[in-house]
Amino acid sequence: MAKLWKYHKNENWQYFLMYTVPVEWEQNTAFYIQIKKDKLFTDDIYKVMATLSDCMFKKKIGNYNKWLLEKSPMLDGYSPSEVILEENGFEWIKEYLLRYPCI
Repeated sequence: MAKLWKYHKNENWQYFLMYTVPVEWEQNTAFYIQIKKDKLFTDDIYKVMATLSDCMFKKKIGNYNKWLLEKSPMLDGYSPSEVILEENGFEWIKEYLLRYPCI
């Protein structure tokens, strides 16, 4: 798959943050607090991951930790923890999250 960051539009990300995260926020704050401890991502990325935690991680921190190291075709064979070290890595993760199948 092509580098997803090339397709990232900040307007789509902001829309998701404004209209989806608040709806799911209250029931996902505990998961957000847990995953934020690793300090790998920006706060907005953590909020989106917490919002998607039911479908992405089954609300299990172990699944999140496994996901961090799992290489993905959507990330051109990188793991999430590797892709953030690449140029435009955060945009790559944002687009990945917006395209994640549970949305």
